[in-house]
Amino acid sequence: MLAIKDTDLLAHRQQILDLAKNEEKRAKIEHPLSRIIGIKEEDGTMTISTTDTHLARRIGEALNQTLQGKVLFHYTKDEQFVRAEWTREKTGSS
Repeated sequence: MLAIKDTDLLAHRQQILDLAKNEEKRAKIEHPLSRIIGIKEEDGTMTISTTDTHLARRIGEALNQTLQGKVLFHYTKDEQFVRAEWTREKTGSS
């Protein structure tokens, strides 16, 4: 699962969705069962649920590389679940 918190989320919404879908397509080449299974928006946070930890990590890293910000990954002890959090504060330029 990836939680996306951007103070300017509405302005970047489509770019974030496109980036996530592109990463899903790339991941499917090596891992055919990698999928985005849900996207939810609530209280200024977009949550993207995925079928595996690798896809959530790929999306988080791609967001960080493309839009800058800060990405943190929290794994369970058995590494079967990851919660990735990407945040970015609004700056003078978008």
